[in-house]
Amino acid sequence: MSHKGDCATPKKALEHLDEAARIAAGITPQDDKDNMLGNIEYLRASAYLAGGDFVESETSLKNAETLFKDKSRAVKTHALRGKIAERRGDLLVAKDAYRDGLKEAKNMDRRDEVIRNTLGLCRIANREGDDRQEKKLKKTVEKMRKTTPLPFEDVL
Repeated sequence: MSHKGDCATPKKALEHLDEAARIAAGITPQDDKDNMLGNIEYLRASAYLAGGDFVESETSLKNAETLFKDKSRAVKTHALRGKIAERRGDLLVAKDAYRDGLKEAKNMDRRDEVIRNTLGLCRIANREGDDRQEKKLKKTVEKMRKTTPLPFEDVL
């Protein structure tokens, strides 16, 4: 299907995701298909965000949220919603998304999502000039990362 480097651009990634969605349309049972399509929409939202298209990113993320039947999959939407708002410059919405995601991730024991949402709050603290909060959050993340590797890297 692809060769190394084929997804180097959001446009290429979206082309591959279109192909994946066509294939996923044939999955049964319905819940499995919805979860797969939800993951594809989530990845679409990430690709649109990488390309700077906030409107399409938000639309794809909303689609993902409606498709996910499994709360353990849906919890990851909070951090992405926070990133979209953060990149748009809407720090209050971003902070709310990260806080909601952090709470839900802790309740579900999803340490990877605890890390992602804490990283988001750390970036917000930095942008707001709250050095004390940033340092505290950074320390939390560094401690957690020692025992919980992320499947993809998130940055401060």
